[in-house]
Formats: sequence, C-alpha cells, structure tokens
Amino acid sequence: MRNVSRRSFLGAGASTFTIIRPELVRGAGAEKLKAGIVGCGGRGTRRHRADSGGNPNVELVAMADVFEDKLELCLKRIGNDKRFAALKDRVKVAPDKRFTGFDAFKKVIASDVDIVMLTTPPGYRPEHFEAAINAGKHVFCEKPIATDPVGVRRFIESAKKARDKKLTVMSGSQRRSSSDYIQTREKVQGGAIGEILACYSNYLSGPVMHAKARDPRWATWSGSIATGTASCGSAATRSSSSTTTISTA
Repeated sequence: MRNVSRRSFLGAGASTFTIIRPELVRGAGAEKLKAGIVGCGGRGTRRHRADSGGNPNVELVAMADVFEDKLELCLKRIGNDKRFAALKDRVKVAPDKRFTGFDAFKKVIASDVDIVMLTTPPGYRPEHFEAAINAGKHVFCEKPIATDPVGVRRFIESAKKARDKKLTVMSGSQRRSSSDYIQTREKVQGGAIGEILACYSNYLSGPVMHAKARDPRWATWSGSIATGTASCGSAATRSSSSTTTISTA
C-alpha cells in the first residue's frame, strides 16, 4: 500500500474517522485514499456514509459480503438514497471489485485499498482484523471486537502488530465522537442545567432479524460451505432507542 506517514482522526459525524496524508493537508496533492467495506448490511451501508463523509479524499472502491444480494442492495441504497447524494461521485466499485463468499474479505484486503472497514457481525471480527493488519491496512472496525475469549486474545495480538506497524485502527464508539453528544456534555459540565443530583439512562434495542427462510441462491454465491443465515455476512437490521433523564437541583 502507499505510505501514510501522518494520521489524524477528525470527528465529523457519528464515529467518523479520517486518515490524512501530509500532502492533502497542505493542499499540494489530489491523491485519494481508497476504502473497502467488508459486510454490506445496514451497518456497512451507514458506515460508508459516516466515514467517507468525513473526508472528500476518501473513495469506496471495493466491497465484500457473503451474499450477493446484500452487496447489490448496499450499492443500490448508496446510489438512490438522498442521504448519500454528496458521496455518489466517490463510489467507484467496479464489477470486478464486488466480492462474495466467505473468503470475500481476503479479496478486498488484497485489492488496492488503504482502509478496510469491518462491519460484519462480530464473530468474524478477529479473523478479518488479523488479515487486514497482516496486509498492512488501516482499519475501522465495528464493536464488539469478538464474541469469546479466544477471539478477544486474537484481536489483541493483531492490535499489537498494528501498533508496531504504525497503522491506524478505529472502533465504532460513535457516541464518543458525535458532535451533538460532545456539545451536550460540555454544556452539562459547564453548569448549564445546574447541579446534577441523579441521572437515569436506558438503551432499548430490538433483536437481530435473521432470515426467515434459506435462499437457494446462497449455495451459488458462497459455495458448498454457505450454510448460514442472511446475517452471516452483513450486520442485520434492528431498531433501537435511548432515553436519558437527569434530575437537577
């Protein structure tokens, strides 16, 4: 991959991150950063909007998912959804860069990308993260990092390699980087609502929605090992809401 000698994280929306090259900061170069997404469900689709929206020099050039229909739906949403209007010109995923199957993540990583965005369900995270770091890629990965102790230890070892290689790694703790949350926190800490006596908070999330029936086309897309449900390659859709109540003096 091309050398990135200086990196900076800029909060520009929920969990947005940006790797900036010195020549781009100085305005001396027009070279683009190339990104690839692994996991093209709802999470991967929204991740493109957040991360690519933070820097006009980021282009989406490769995509991977276990299932072809998830990948194509993601591309369709990016092309038709008005929320992605400003990003259309930066979506340059050629047909030969749309990879499907359980090994699709390897093909994205092996392509000419600078950044790999990992947005599959977390059971796959340690393997995908390890492969990306071994290949010398900068990584954005959704939380959590794993689903069991073995996976956590595997991820940690890869994170150590990333540090040694001076690679940028960012996780999807979006609330920490969202500008409205940061501004609210600053106002509360500055005494805008008075002395806080108590705080009650909850987060309500619906269940992950799995496929109701097996699609016979999956075997064609993913080979003989395609035995999972539609959520295997993509972050499945769920609804959620949060409420915070603060009591003041």
